[in-house]
Amino acid sequence: SLQDLKDKERALQKLQKERESLLSKTESLNVSLNKQSTELRKKEKETNDMNGQLNKLQKELKTTAAVATTDASSKFAAMELELQGAKTGREQADDLLRKRETSLQDSLSNSKALQQSYDELAKMNTVSLQDLKDKERSFRKLQKEGEI
Repeated sequence: SLQDLKDKERALQKLQKERESLLSKTESLNVSLNKQSTELRKKEKETNDMNGQLNKLQKELKTTAAVATTDASSKFAAMELELQGAKTGREQADDLLRKRETSLQDSLSNSKALQQSYDELAKMNTVSLQDLKDKERSFRKLQKEGEI
């Protein structure tokens, strides 16, 4: 009958509106997913860059530590020669010992500062890596739940 046809047409229009709404939501979710994927790739690149910087700083730290150790050893050896060759007695020997102690304290301070810088970089890298892993878990969870 005519009324049945009108009811079916209204039902069809309602279903078409629901379909359009679902398509719109799907498109919105796809846009959001693309943004998240882009952000995730950006974070991954940042993490890789930070790892590169960390590796570079580790190499610099090793080189600097080796130079500082060599420098301290050279200064120590030079002071030992001065001490052995000194003939003015205790006053000159005390002066050389003070110089050696200052040099060793400076080397120790430099080593501690370098270690602190290394520790801070390692901590920053760990935090960024954990953030990246958390975002990936969230993304996988949304995929499993069918929202993406």
